[in-house]
Amino acid sequence: MSRECESVITLRALLVVASVVLILLLAVASAYIAGRRLDARLSPSSGAGGGSRQAKGSVEWTPPEIVESYAWLPNGLRVDITVRLPDPCHRVDLEGYRRSGDRLLVELSAWAPPPGTYCIQVVPKPFKASLFFPVSKGVYTLEIIVNGKTVKQISITP
Repeated sequence: MSRECESVITLRALLVVASVVLILLLAVASAYIAGRRLDARLSPSSGAGGGSRQAKGSVEWTPPEIVESYAWLPNGLRVDITVRLPDPCHRVDLEGYRRSGDRLLVELSAWAPPPGTYCIQVVPKPFKASLFFPVSKGVYTLEIIVNGKTVKQISITP
């Protein structure tokens, strides 16, 4: 092979490598910018629990369907909560859970995007929480509270 041909091949290989590196740099920069925009729209909740983050301007929202199931274990009760979300812009967070006498309280916060927000229309993953209450077998009332309001009560018996 001639020296000129080797130079052309080397130059092409360098161009391919440079193109790949440039594409990777653009992808990283794009992801960084998108992440900063998302962080700028999120702010910590000022409510009790303080662990949730919602977009500025979001409004409280009550999920139309909350599915719960439970199972007695040798040392307590496992409660599973599932909330189906209409789109990825709606959010549900577990604020806390506790026992108060014969009541088992599960506190959630639910937020819808601000009015006028465009949101991709895909089926998002549902919100799921598996909770453990260290209680003996007995009759309890499971109370699900969303944004400070009781939305569901069910009786749990062994």
